[in-house]
Amino acid sequence: MISLREALQVLDKSSVRDVVNSVGVDDRSVRRQVSRALIRREHELVGGIEGMGLPMGDIRLTSDGAVGPFSSGFIVLKNTKADPIVTFETEVRFLGFRCTDESDELSASDEPYFIISLLGANPEDQVTRLFGPFEDVDAGEDHFETSGAGLLSVRGQPPFMISVVSKEHDEGNPSQAKDAVKQTIQDAINLTQAIGVVIAQPVVVAASVVVNTFFQLTGDAVESVATSIFGLADDMVGTGTARPFEWNDGEEGWITPSRIIEAAPFGDGPYNVKIAVGQGDEGKYVLYFNVVVFEINKTLIPPKPSP
Repeated sequence: MISLREALQVLDKSSVRDVVNSVGVDDRSVRRQVSRALIRREHELVGGIEGMGLPMGDIRLTSDGAVGPFSSGFIVLKNTKADPIVTFETEVRFLGFRCTDESDELSASDEPYFIISLLGANPEDQVTRLFGPFEDVDAGEDHFETSGAGLLSVRGQPPFMISVVSKEHDEGNPSQAKDAVKQTIQDAINLTQAIGVVIAQPVVVAASVVVNTFFQLTGDAVESVATSIFGLADDMVGTGTARPFEWNDGEEGWITPSRIIEAAPFGDGPYNVKIAVGQGDEGKYVLYFNVVVFEINKTLIPPKPSP
């Protein structure tokens, strides 16, 4: 059970009123108010949004403390000490692509390349990679990435968005296009500051509001990408995005997307995310991904007692 006197000392507050004012939530329960303040303090100490992610709801009181759900895990409060004992991590693999329609250019085959980005609040989620150019691509062909080459992230923390920009290689520089996309995404929006506005609200924000706000902000960033590479020598094929995660309120955790089963599967392995790009005369492609969410349980090892 949390000691009020010790909690006030840890929070550097002289009274319960000071705690209530700092939390900004209308709640007559002193225990919940103090627990909120302690968990918010711990959230800041472990890195804020970049450490434990976005807040996914109000705290839940337990027999010996409280639990605060965050997008990257839980902060479990016991007395006045908190430790994140459960974290969420994701593995994201780009498996390859299928050409569903060739361009109408005079060349016998196409040479597409893809700039794939992960956009999230955590540094592990800020990834931009170039795949290709791929030579001699014809309609109906499947191109597979090797297991290692297609690995985008092994420690990503949801939620994040997968973005694809595709171009047809002619006389341009694909690496220059990749750098332009990466810089635009970084400059377009500071995700941690923007989403911090949600956290600062003087009410308990529902998980659905947090997630929808996050994807709205990342979507705005993606929309500015096409402008950043306009004028580069290679022709634009198209852009596409996917938001592969759902938050389970009942379990207070993320759900791994279901495996896609279809009549014409892409290879023999599992995949659960598809992104289609291209709608003009530069070809059409479908990109395939497999995303898996892991729940990592961490046990605190206490320090060795002093002699």
